[in-house]
Order: sequence, then C-alpha cells, then structure tokens
Amino acid sequence: LSPECISCHSAELARATSPDHLAQGWVDNCQDCHRPTVWGGAGFRHVGFPLTGAHATANCEACHVGGVFAGTPQDCADCHLDAYQATTDPDHVALNFPLRCDDCHSTSAWIPANFSHAGISDGCVDCHLPDYQSTTDPDHVAQNFPLDCESCHNTKSWFGGGFNHAGITDGCVDCHLADYQGANDPDHVGLGFPTECQICHNTNTWDGADFDHDFPITSGAHRGFDCADCHLTPGSASFSCTHCHEHRQSRMADKHDEVGGYVWSTPACYSCHPDGREED
Repeated sequence: LSPECISCHSAELARATSPDHLAQGWVDNCQDCHRPTVWGGAGFRHVGFPLTGAHATANCEACHVGGVFAGTPQDCADCHLDAYQATTDPDHVALNFPLRCDDCHSTSAWIPANFSHAGISDGCVDCHLPDYQSTTDPDHVAQNFPLDCESCHNTKSWFGGGFNHAGITDGCVDCHLADYQGANDPDHVGLGFPTECQICHNTNTWDGADFDHDFPITSGAHRGFDCADCHLTPGSASFSCTHCHEHRQSRMADKHDEVGGYVWSTPACYSCHPDGREED
C-alpha cells in the first residue's frame, strides 16, 4: 500500500471543488487539512498568518477572492483600506495614521482601540482640536480650558476626566452655571439652592450629592425618601409633616392637651419633633 494519499483518494480529490483542490495544485498531503476519520470539518493551519479574533470566523472567500489561495495579500490595508479612509474620529488619513491596523486595534474588533502616545512630540490639539472645540459639557472653548488634554484626561479614554480644582479662585457658577440652571431634580434655581456646588457635591462627579438637612433623612424611618415626598410644591423648600402623618386633628389635640400653645400644623410638629421621633 502506497503511503501517498492520492493512491487511494484520487476520486475524492477530483470531486473537491470548494475550494477546487486540483486547480490549486493540492494533490497530496491530505493530512494537512483533514483528519484520518472524516473529510468534513477540514481546517487549514495558517502558519504564516494566524487567524485570531474576527479573522478566525471569516469565510475563506472574504480573503481568498475567486478561489485563489496562493499569494493572498497580508497587509491590513489590502482588506481594510475602506474602513481606514472612512474613519474620521480621529481622521486617519488627515493625521497620516499608519496603515498597520494592529498598531492600535486588535483582531477582535475596531473598538476599543489603544494608541501609544509614547514618543509623540506634537501638542494634543495638533490631533485633537476638533474634540476640544466640540466639547460642551463643560464648554472647553468658552471656559478657556487648557489645550493640554492630559491635564484632565488619560490616553485611554476621554471619559472619566478629572479636573484639579486646586488654586481655582473663580466661583463654581463661573464654570458650572449651565449645570446649576439645568438641575431639576431637585430644581436648584426654583428652590434657591446655593451656588457653591461644593456644599453638596464633590469635585469628582455630580452624582452622589449629599444635602445637609437638619432633619434626619439619611437615617431612621425617613431614610430614602424622595424630595417630593416632603416638599410638595415644586420650586419651594416648604415641607409638610401632615401629608404623611395624617393623624386626626381631634386625636392629636387630645394627645397634646398638656402642651402649651399646641396647634395642628407642620411648623408646630417640626418645632417639637426636630428629629422626627414621637417621644421628642
């Protein structure tokens, strides 16, 4: 028995048309792609161009056009030039980005990309001026933000920027007036909130603000209440105790018959029960 595959499998070789084995000159070494137990599930080991990420699931025809396998281009731009030319954020063509996609991208997806800024001598805005000019929250141009992006951002993402407020002598609303005026839960303008943002917020994020109530709303039975549960009138800091504690007026009068000057009203409730406890 000849050890050559073709000595037994010439018929199978002639029938193999997808891809066309004879046209490609694949007449021996079946074991390079096939298992000895079955023809199906063949796989070619791309030693010269390992298929990883999205390349591993691509159809053969996507790279081997017209069934031609020999001499297939291996440069990124041979397949991805259209994507390169269409990319505008940042503009790869205008900024003369390299044609080697793997300098910034993985084979799994275009996003996220990671550009190494090591050795870059240009200023940030030489590449990122459109980003700087289009940023409106906060408005970098109007607020005269520095052009050195790294003052607030890292090289991986615009998000999560941190501005160092040390040495800033301007008032908060000199930069954050739009944020103050746009805050409606609660309505900062309508409720006459102070314009010193740091009273409630920290310098890292607007979220997680903490307003210092004399009345304990962060502990006890009133913990977790929404502002509107007590402040019934939008735009007003006035509050109601009797809205939730609707004790009968006559019953409350009986319980307070020994309290001088008792009246059934929210200010009276609060003046005697500043901690919200019945026994006060």
